[in-house]
Amino acid sequence: MTDLNHRLRIGGLILLCLLLLPVGVEAKRLYQCGTPKGGQYLSRVPCELSGPVSPQSRRLSKKYANLSHKASKEGNLEEARKHAESAVRYDPNNAIAYLNLGVINNRLGDTEGAQEAYRKALVREFYKRISPQQKETYIQKKDKNGKASGVSLTDMVMKYWNVHKRRSDPILNLKGDLQRGRLIYEAKCSRKCHQPDGWGLTDGSYPQIAGQYREVQIKQLLDIRQRNRDNPTMFRFALPSEVGGEQAISDVSAYIAQLKMTRHNGVGPGNFLREGQSLYERFCQRCHGKNGEGNAKEFYPRIQGQHFNYLVRQYNWIRDNKRRNAHPLKMFQIGYMTDSEVNKVMDYVSRLKPQPQDLSDSSLVPNHQRDTLQGVPAAEEKLDGGGLF
Repeated sequence: MTDLNHRLRIGGLILLCLLLLPVGVEAKRLYQCGTPKGGQYLSRVPCELSGPVSPQSRRLSKKYANLSHKASKEGNLEEARKHAESAVRYDPNNAIAYLNLGVINNRLGDTEGAQEAYRKALVREFYKRISPQQKETYIQKKDKNGKASGVSLTDMVMKYWNVHKRRSDPILNLKGDLQRGRLIYEAKCSRKCHQPDGWGLTDGSYPQIAGQYREVQIKQLLDIRQRNRDNPTMFRFALPSEVGGEQAISDVSAYIAQLKMTRHNGVGPGNFLREGQSLYERFCQRCHGKNGEGNAKEFYPRIQGQHFNYLVRQYNWIRDNKRRNAHPLKMFQIGYMTDSEVNKVMDYVSRLKPQPQDLSDSSLVPNHQRDTLQGVPAAEEKLDGGGLF
């Protein structure tokens, strides 16, 4: 009877805890994943790494990878793909084989197959970067003069991924017209959401977009249009009937990119900045830069000066698959990080400041009132219901 009472007491406590959870809060599932070395780790995204692979399977994987490379050099792409698929089948953790498969698929015009292979290569390399007993993979490459140098597999895969993205967006070649972009922005973007100066709101309900790279803005708008990113608020404004065609997107993105940023964005509590910096340098700096400056050419957004609450929300949305346009490496990293770690690193990021020339002279003087400093004269033309498009 004592044992029964004890069980009932424990069951009652568990039920009480469940009843006390806030409405709408769901338990976050953790996956216990295995590693190639026989270890285990917890992740908030489904496991992808295979467990230990036998020495014989690794040898066979290497054999077929070499055959695939040889066939590819000879121009026999279908045969090369067949061998590459055998290589990853024998060793599902072979990142180099997945990279090779991605390159072959891309050459064969199989874009989706290439992206999936690149993604799997990145996932496998990411495990090596967080595992103390494994080292990152470097591949020897020769330049035009025959000099050999080591290139990390992660950097190589990310380059291939981004090259594909650039080729798929011809809109990037259109030159943006600043005056026309200003008209569009003032009519469609500035009233209730991003504000006339592009600073958004410090509570993070709307992000700061002033100074964001034109290339990044174009990619995000197109992804929202194509429903690769869930954003009900922005979806209507991203439609051609609302903002206009490709030239209009190029124009408004060019205008936003030259806006000066606020000096007083919303920041986090500042309690664990050292830990946040360590996490940033470990997981984020490779893409977003030492000071959160990003990289326009590679589509890595500028995150310095962004509002803390917005940063946290976007990371959670990536984890929950609401932003399917996120880089695969980022998706895996977020699955590896805890909620506490995400808050720490975003707190640190929110305190990274842009260069002085990118900042507004005063938080009290909005961009739209500083025409001489913006370099874009106020246009007299007005938008009315989309007649310009």
